[in-house]
This record gives sequence, C-alpha cells and structure tokens, in this order.
Amino acid sequence: IVWSDHAPLHLKLRDNDPHRGKPPSRLNDSLLNDGPFVQQLTKQLQTYFETNNTHNIGLFSAWKTHKPLIRGLLVSRASYLKCTSQREQLDLLRKLRDVTNAYLINPNDKQVQLIVDTTNRINEITLSETALIFTKLKLKTYTQGNKAGKTLAGKKLHNPQDINDEMAAYYHSLYNLKDDNTLHQPSDQDIADFLNSTTLPTLTLAHIASKTKNLRHNPISPHREVQMVSQTTSIKDL
Repeated sequence: IVWSDHAPLHLKLRDNDPHRGKPPSRLNDSLLNDGPFVQQLTKQLQTYFETNNTHNIGLFSAWKTHKPLIRGLLVSRASYLKCTSQREQLDLLRKLRDVTNAYLINPNDKQVQLIVDTTNRINEITLSETALIFTKLKLKTYTQGNKAGKTLAGKKLHNPQDINDEMAAYYHSLYNLKDDNTLHQPSDQDIADFLNSTTLPTLTLAHIASKTKNLRHNPISPHREVQMVSQTTSIKDL
C-alpha cells in the first residue's frame, strides 16, 4: 500500500454544454430521501401557512410566496451538504497522508486498517457524487433525447441539409425497429395472438343495433352538424 507509486485520483465529470449565464435551478431529488430534512421542510411549510393565513394576505399571494421559501430551503441544504462533503474529502486526504507517513515510521496492523478505512470512505463519497451525476445525465437524456438540439445530434451541424439528414436518420432508426437485427421480430401470428389475448373495449351487438336504429330514424342534418361544431369551446372538443 505504502510503497506503491499510485496516489488518489480524482475524476470530475462536467457537462460539455456550457450554460449561458447562471444555469437554471434544479431540484436535487436526493434531498427528499433525507428524513430529518423532510421533517424540517414540512414543519417550515406548516409554520409558514399558519402565519400567513390571515385576512391581510391573499391566498394567491401566500401560495406564490411559499415557492421561493421552499427553493431557498432546498438550495441552502444542498449547499451545506456540498460544502460538508468537500471539507470531509480534504480532511480524509490529509488523514490518509498522515497515516501513510506514520506507517512508514512505525508499520503495524492498526495503521494498515486506518489506511483501508480512510480509502474506503473516500471511495464512498466519490461513488455517491458519481451516482448523482449519472442521475442528472439520465434526466437530461430523457427530457432532451428526442428534441432537436445538441443532445440529439451529438455533433455540431450548421448546414440545413446536414441537419435534415441527421434528423431523418435518427427517426428512421427509431421507428424502423424491424431493421434492427438485435431485436426480436414478432411474426404475424405473434401479433394476432397478442391482440386476441388483450381485452380491448368493444361495442356490444345490442348497443350497435340501438345506435344504428336511432341514426336511421333521426339522421343528423347538415344544419345540426354546423350547430354542434359552433357550440364547441376549443379544438379539444372536436
């Protein structure tokens, strides 16, 4: 351990897409796994609404104002944890250096165990930070993976024709899975068996006969169609 020429290596994974100005604030969802902090956040919200539930403060204002309160608590907690983690890493590196030097002077099993424990703790912190980075990367890929941008293109394109070809190639591979030899290609019989085994909503014969009879005796006139369309409030009603 001591006589090796290997030293602790630190790898920082950074986003190569620089933000213009201050990056937008994102919720660190790992904070919601912190039980004591969630209890503190809940208590703060209860106190806030109890204090501001008065006739002098409108409900809309109280609701809009509680959002900055939550954001401030989350940012404060995240900053505290980040500073604490960085301070702990520096302390562990100093401790590892001191323990290693002490082992050189007086080798013993206790010093070896301290070196192993300190190294394991450094690795735990590094793995935790790496897991958070990968979670953010997955979120970015999920939200931006199918949108026209750098994440989708994977490279910088300026020519409109090249951009169009890149988009066409992407969606061709996305919607033509039958050309992918690594995927199982279902046969027509497989598709038929799947549809037959799936319970889909269907109209009963009695319901079809009833509707057909009503339309036969009371057909919809063009005037009635225009009247029905004019009564719709939005395109969603069509």
